[in-house]
Amino acid sequence: MQVAKLIEQRASKELSVKGMDYPPPPGKLRIAKMVSMLQMSIFGYTFMGDKIFQAVGAVEPEFLQALHQNKMSAFMFTWLVGNMVQSNLYSTQAFEIYQGGKLVWSSLDKKRVPGMRDLIDSFQKTDVEFILDGQPR
Repeated sequence: MQVAKLIEQRASKELSVKGMDYPPPPGKLRIAKMVSMLQMSIFGYTFMGDKIFQAVGAVEPEFLQALHQNKMSAFMFTWLVGNMVQSNLYSTQAFEIYQGGKLVWSSLDKKRVPGMRDLIDSFQKTDVEFILDGQPR
């Protein structure tokens, strides 16, 4: 939001700044959905796993017994780690600036967030100047 305010307040032309989500790649979306399904499976097993093994007449493996015996710890660990992995998969680190349909700045290409000098240089290509200390630049 700081960059948006800077652009709106300092540009020589009236510009409208709109923040939008940048979609992650489809592969990352699929993996994030699989992580979510794994999370739900672990939650289900944590609270009902012993009954599943009893219903099919199987012996519950020892490592799964430990998970079932420590329900709250297993739930919290699964929830925290699963959400952390999903959040990382959904994050694109994208910060793209367009003016009139033309790409002015791309953090995906540059691998960093723009500074003031970057904005001035990038917007010069679109005939937009920035007013700093009362002087256009």
